[in-house]
Amino acid sequence: MAYDYKQRKATINNILNSNTEVSDKNNISDIESETSGSLTFSNGIRGWIVSIFVDLVNSTELFKNKNDKVIAKIIRTFASEIIQILNDTQMYKRIGVRGDCVFAIFAPPCR
Repeated sequence: MAYDYKQRKATINNILNSNTEVSDKNNISDIESETSGSLTFSNGIRGWIVSIFVDLVNSTELFKNKNDKVIAKIIRTFASEIIQILNDTQMYKRIGVRGDCVFAIFAPPCR
């Protein structure tokens, strides 16, 4: 199914012209409990979160002449150590790995 830009234009206009209530939340847990984990076209939440992405820079070049076992070991070591560093705080909500990038989402204290 191809992207139907005409249909999406109508959806975008509906969202932009809707009467959206916005509520302030103190932390990400409050956001998840109110929205059951999902935002819709009719709700808006304002809260504080922080995300960090740690990427293995120039990995394509780094892995160019390496075999699969060496690449797997490098990525595994990199991800393992970055995760240990990110785990050092209890404020994280989620930590994950996408390819050669490690990410974390934090729920810091509100301002």
